[in-house]
Amino acid sequence: MKTLGLEAVIRVDGVDLTEYDVKTDAEAKSVTCWIASEAGKPLAPLLYAVGGYVSVDGISIGGTLRRTMHGNGFISQKDRVVSQTKARPLLFAPINLTDDDAYLNSQRNKGLGDITLRIDHVQETGKLGQWSEVNDVSAEDKVHERSKKAMAHRVKFGEEMARPNTLPASVRTCGTLAIFVFKYRSLDVLRADGIAPPAPAAPRAEKRKARELVGQGDESENGEPTDDSVDEDEAELKAQLRLIQEKLAKKSKKVKTEPTARSTLVHGEIIDLT
Repeated sequence: MKTLGLEAVIRVDGVDLTEYDVKTDAEAKSVTCWIASEAGKPLAPLLYAVGGYVSVDGISIGGTLRRTMHGNGFISQKDRVVSQTKARPLLFAPINLTDDDAYLNSQRNKGLGDITLRIDHVQETGKLGQWSEVNDVSAEDKVHERSKKAMAHRVKFGEEMARPNTLPASVRTCGTLAIFVFKYRSLDVLRADGIAPPAPAAPRAEKRKARELVGQGDESENGEPTDDSVDEDEAELKAQLRLIQEKLAKKSKKVKTEPTARSTLVHGEIIDLT
């Protein structure tokens, strides 16, 4: 998504996810869209900006700062730093449902289904001595089955991985430039809600071929078509015939009643933020 000369994307397997139903609120300096999530896939929020902060499902995972901004490079926030030398990657994962009412109104799941990227104008004020240890397991929380909002996935923190031993920066925020909100749901949910286009229908020949490949009994042992196969083909042909007859009837009526129609950024240094 783009707004005010800034841009943000969510990338999975090296490909930018398709954005559906993009809406911009100029007064709030925000832009919102829907993206399709797939369980087990690592995700990488990317920003084309001087500095930005990322939160997933309402959980802040820190930010990144670019000292100069004279090129077309993106900065990535694909993991959450948990120690001086370790980070946990972001993953789409199946949601963990429960019927325990203790989770029904949990504030820890307030931002569930949203990936928010906030781009700020900041000034670096110094370096911090070390990273604070992070033990927050909010992303592992269960979600009550009555409050999941048609959710199938959530963002999970993966296994710890080694990261470069860098020091975090201390900054002063001078103002928010833009906010990008990516609302994620499974592709099936987006299609059911009319947000994503429906899946293309497979041609009849492909359907027939698929039946043959999986051995669904289009032919009997002696090679002759089975009764079920014949009945299915007959029903399909009758349906096609009805459609053709309806079109011909409409065309004939139109000819009788209607008159003839007349034509009328250079890459800068990147450091981590707390």
